[in-house]
Amino acid sequence: MLFLPDPLFAARSRVLKDLKRRKLSAEQAFRRMLELEPADCVAMTELARLRHEAGNLDGACQWLWRAIDAVPCRWMPYIGLSTVLSELPGNSALEEGLSELGFRLLSLDEEALEDFESLPPGSGEDEIPGWDDLSKADQLGAVVDALRDRRDLEPVEVTARLRPYRLILQLVEDGALDSDCVDALVKEGPAIVPLLVGVLRGWAQEFLSDDDTASVESALALLGEIGDASAIPHLAEFAALDDPDLAGAANWALERIERPHPAVVAKGQPPWTVYDICAGEVDWEGKEDYEEFLAPPQPVRKAPAPGRNDPCWCGSGKKYKKCHLDADERPTAGGKPAVHGEFDGLRNRLGDFLMTVAPKRESRRAMGEFFGNEEAEEEETLALVDWMIHDWIPPSLGHTVMQEFLRRHGDGLPPRQRELVDSWSRSHIGLYEVQEVREGTGAEVKDRLSGDVFFVHDVSLSRQAVRWDGLLVRVVEGERGTEMTGAGLQVPRRQLEALEEWMKQDRKRTGLAWPDYLKRNWPRIRRQSAELSKEWYAGLQLRNSDGEDMLLSKSVYRILDERKLVASLKGCPEVVEDEARRRYTWLRGAPGEEGRTILGSIGIQGGELVLECNSRERQARARGLLDRLAGGALKHLRDESTTQQELKRRAAEGPRESRPAKKEIPPEVEMRLVTEALERHYARWLDVALPALGGKTPRQATKTDAGRRKLAMLLRDLENAEERKRKDGEPFFNVARLRAELGIEE
Repeated sequence: MLFLPDPLFAARSRVLKDLKRRKLSAEQAFRRMLELEPADCVAMTELARLRHEAGNLDGACQWLWRAIDAVPCRWMPYIGLSTVLSELPGNSALEEGLSELGFRLLSLDEEALEDFESLPPGSGEDEIPGWDDLSKADQLGAVVDALRDRRDLEPVEVTARLRPYRLILQLVEDGALDSDCVDALVKEGPAIVPLLVGVLRGWAQEFLSDDDTASVESALALLGEIGDASAIPHLAEFAALDDPDLAGAANWALERIERPHPAVVAKGQPPWTVYDICAGEVDWEGKEDYEEFLAPPQPVRKAPAPGRNDPCWCGSGKKYKKCHLDADERPTAGGKPAVHGEFDGLRNRLGDFLMTVAPKRESRRAMGEFFGNEEAEEEETLALVDWMIHDWIPPSLGHTVMQEFLRRHGDGLPPRQRELVDSWSRSHIGLYEVQEVREGTGAEVKDRLSGDVFFVHDVSLSRQAVRWDGLLVRVVEGERGTEMTGAGLQVPRRQLEALEEWMKQDRKRTGLAWPDYLKRNWPRIRRQSAELSKEWYAGLQLRNSDGEDMLLSKSVYRILDERKLVASLKGCPEVVEDEARRRYTWLRGAPGEEGRTILGSIGIQGGELVLECNSRERQARARGLLDRLAGGALKHLRDESTTQQELKRRAAEGPRESRPAKKEIPPEVEMRLVTEALERHYARWLDVALPALGGKTPRQATKTDAGRRKLAMLLRDLENAEERKRKDGEPFFNVARLRAELGIEE
């Protein structure tokens, strides 16, 4: 988010007061400010100052580079980084290049230049005649000229490192750009997109003056010409402004990316090029051209081949794969293309109406209310638009955007469209649980709050959802009957009951009926869902099969006598050798016994032995085992561990992308082996005491009504997880067999 909401400024003020009152240290305060706004370049600069004062020059450099990338049009980080580099050997060329950038940006800021006391050491003032008689501006100009003259001696790698920042400087200095500069910036491609967004951030957060709109207009046009979809949310913020120059350039950029964004993209094809806009030759307030660009939408036509994850061409707010992908790929009888929804143009028109009726300041506050301190992503922007159209009440209107649309345009709508908009205006987000999935058609869902069960037509949902999934989503009337909009959230099974209970208690507190409560509180409900996930991870206690706190523990030894070590390991009945990989597995249970428990692993490589276990207790027992087996053949070097907090953080972040490992066994063999392991696991599971059942086994839980209720919920959790595996083509277990064995209905 570039335009920061008022609550964030209030939170910043509280942090600074706590710093002044010494309730927070400087480090804590600036870290807190970064939590509020991850792109806070002032906080980054201050953290760099703290590192510099502590003698941590490398740390100071890292923070200053981050500050420069966040707002590349602010002079202070450049000069600060140059000063730090002057204390590190071998950086003179980079130091001078950064000084030149910083001084040139400083020269554009008359107020800052007036307060600027002195140039950093090594600026070259001793070599400039009549230095003391020059004004500050002339002194700065003389230094910049001297630094520019020395560029011919600059190493190639320094020139390459500073090239993007020099292009941004030219953009800020000139505002209106010639074609060569435009070509140079566009040639940088997606790599320069974050810096162009940084220019927008600099203007939005007042590091640039209000008079710098020419450079901002050029930055908007360049983002559109480069065509990187990551810029869409930032362009959308500028498209909502009252300023015709910036809004016009942002709308042009969105259209240029050729990824229609339903709430903000103006219709029609503008006649201007990026060169026209960057040269300042477009009169956005010119009556003929501008009105044509912002003309009412024509009947909606399918955009050329959007990607699966791009916003759908129809303007519904859904991703293409969740909306018209199936219809576009499915021919009608006779091989003719499928007819798109009859209400696509109406949805598009509502999105455009939002941008015209919502005042800029109110829209910014709405974004702050919806996102809080989160960093908005593209898909979340669609959720924001969905909420602003259906539920949000702009203070200037006193009712929703849809109600205002009906007030102004309802009489001119066909009866069916008017009826539909009226229905949409009363819709709200609900909490649903998937009861049954019908592949290629949709899903039967249950409203967790009212108990109603009904069918939702959504081909994409049928391909992605599995039984017992939880959903926070808006259900509306559409072309095919009851449908879902593409702006909801999936609720993890483990949080579904907790969220339902929180919503019930929160509604009682408000005294509202369910429809009113859900319409007024969707942003809060959305944030509570995320908060429950955080609380679950924070309170999660990971334990191994022995009930010990899970802690990935490693012990490293130097091998003193490898022959003795290997002989000792091979002779131990608790250790099984994998000779090909020079690894050993430490097991509990008698040799040959089925289902022996793995307690740890031992690897030998490069003259070292590495012992790995999943708890400190097992690590201690394994070290004792190694001491008994081969104490004289080993020398202990160190112990390492990964905390539960780190394990949970990795789990929350999800799997990292990596090159798939080459599988050593055929897929069909792997599928059979894993399936057999699942069969054995669930055969034993029936008689295992489980914490979720109050320490009872599943068979014991069937003896009481309370136990059967708990068991039914546990089986739903298991079935949901196994169905997800089935859908992903992984080995899975049919939980219906457990239900039959235990006599538990769905």
